[in-house]
Amino acid sequence: MNSLDTHFKDIILRHLYRMPQKQRIQKDIMSRLDTVLLPVQIISYRKQLVMEGLITESNPDEEDSPIEAPPKGYKVIQLYGNYMDYVKAKKKEASLSRESQKMQQKYLKLKFVCTIITIILSILSFITGILLSDRIQNILG
Repeated sequence: MNSLDTHFKDIILRHLYRMPQKQRIQKDIMSRLDTVLLPVQIISYRKQLVMEGLITESNPDEEDSPIEAPPKGYKVIQLYGNYMDYVKAKKKEASLSRESQKMQQKYLKLKFVCTIITIILSILSFITGILLSDRIQNILG
């Protein structure tokens, strides 16, 4: 995703945050900025934001369908301030999740090795105990 796409999505979300009502991307949001988006851009941005759960659309088949922000969309702008910071936070969260899974796998391997070492040491101490008791019996007896 390039920065221009992110910028336009940010404009859409922040506008919906300031004006919480159904609006059309081109007619109500971009026209105020004297910006014209291609129909493919409008549909692409809208579908991506819908899949992320940040907006809902009234008529999915319509080119410039009315959209609005559900609670998640408001929360994103409220918590992160803009769409780019939200994207960065999601990427960081995914990275931390992968790292956490790797650490968990390493922990399980280490736990397995520790269990094996404990079993071996238990067997060795049992054998040592038997050998020592025989020697003590031979010395005393």
